[in-house]
This record gives sequence, structure tokens and C-alpha cells, in this order.
Amino acid sequence: MPAILFSQNLEKDVIHLQDVVVEKDVKKPKVKKVKCGNFKQVYVNSNLYFTEDPVFYLTDSLPEGTLQGVKLFFTPIAHVMELGGRDYSTFRVNKTEFEVTLYEVNDDYSVGEKVNSEPMLIALEECTNDRLKKVELDLSKYNYKTNKFFISVKKLTDTSCRDYYYYAPVNYIAKDGYCRYLKAEENNIYKKKQGFSIGLQLEVKTLTSDY
Repeated sequence: MPAILFSQNLEKDVIHLQDVVVEKDVKKPKVKKVKCGNFKQVYVNSNLYFTEDPVFYLTDSLPEGTLQGVKLFFTPIAHVMELGGRDYSTFRVNKTEFEVTLYEVNDDYSVGEKVNSEPMLIALEECTNDRLKKVELDLSKYNYKTNKFFISVKKLTDTSCRDYYYYAPVNYIAKDGYCRYLKAEENNIYKKKQGFSIGLQLEVKTLTSDY
């Protein structure tokens, strides 16, 4: 039987497919509030408050997202705790001012670069009651995406007088045992267990798809 030959135009027979894009199902980002601390009680570590050394508090375990805001809490404190027997007819909390700076967290949990180059200022006016003060700071303008940061709340007011009350940021005891703060003279925080450690009570707002 004679061989049958087929003639085929390969160029015409090539089928061109458009690029296929497989899109991952990504949740629409939304603002999530995360509370860091113990909101059932008010606690201040006076040693950390009255020190002149800078103190950097670690806030971690946040959902990955872009920081939108942070709320801080302040309560009256005095050098002499006997002032706690308060006569509300004469009770007074002096005006207290702070500057707040956020810092990046390096891989070894040391303090990194500043997030805000200019500190955010807080001024709590003189007051005659001991109610908890809440101050919310806008962080959205820094467009900083993270799941952790250091925060420093530096006193600008002279708090050396032992006869007056001043406002102090509220702390909490971190019962998981991981270190939550460091002082300037220390190199890094190591995120090591210490039995317990002191943290800064915060409410953080972050724009995240992790929910």
C-alpha cells in the first residue's frame, strides 16, 4: 500500500491561550481593636514611672496590619502612697505632659528606628478627681504595617514634688512571663521569660485582613 503523506500548517494549528490569573481569596481589610493589658484593675509601677531613664514597652501579638490608632490610659499617682487616704475637698492632680514615640522592633527584639520622627504630645490638665483618663492618638498618617512595636511615654513634667499627684500611664502585669519592657542601657529585650513582667496597657487599632 502506498504511503499516505499529510501536509499540516503547524503555525496555523497553534492555539494561543490567554494568561490565566488565579486570584487568592483575600479578605477585605477592616479595622480591628486589640486590647493589651488587664482592664479589670488599674495598676502603675511607680519605679518605672518615677525613673529618669527612658523606658520602652513592647506591644506584640497583634494581627498583621497597618496601625490606625492607639489609646493610652492614665491614672493619678504620688511618691508617698499614704496620700491615698484622699480628702476630695483638697485633692488635686497636677498638670502632666508626655511625649509618645513608637519604634520598630528589630529581629533580636532590640529597639529599632522611630516610626514617628516627631513625638506625639499629650497634656493632661490639672484636675480635682481621680477618674481614669483616656487619650487616643492617630497613627494612620504613618502608614506603618506591623504586628508589634515598642512605645515610649516620656514625662515632660517635673514630678519630683512628693506632696502632689501626677498622671501616670497605666501598666499591667504580663502573666505569660515574657519581658514587656526595657530601659535604654539594655541592648535588647530577648523576649525571654522572667516569671512576670510589666507592660503598658493599650488599645490598638489596626487595619488588617487577619480576622
